[in-house]
Amino acid sequence: MSEMEHSDCPFCDINQADTKYYSINPFLVVIRCNFCNVPVVVLNRHTMIPTSTEKLAMVSALSAIADRIYGVCGWKINRTQKIAPGHVHWHAEAVDGTV
Repeated sequence: MSEMEHSDCPFCDINQADTKYYSINPFLVVIRCNFCNVPVVVLNRHTMIPTSTEKLAMVSALSAIADRIYGVCGWKINRTQKIAPGHVHWHAEAVDGTV
């Protein structure tokens, strides 16, 4: 997934059969979180501090998917890092709490 893969990183080894991919580009991926069952955008490189450009790209990519799933204004970004501390990742969650 990243230029510098780490064997103990769940996002570097994300090519799992049960992972649903919504969007992939060289800098990030939007997948269904296998733990939360919601869309999550993951930055490809190992960092917890994305650049301004990366933040915009992450919001844009997640918005495109979340708007289709939850409807415009029907979701919010949860920036809590839930699983992997090596890649910044944000979840899209329904505002009403449904999955």
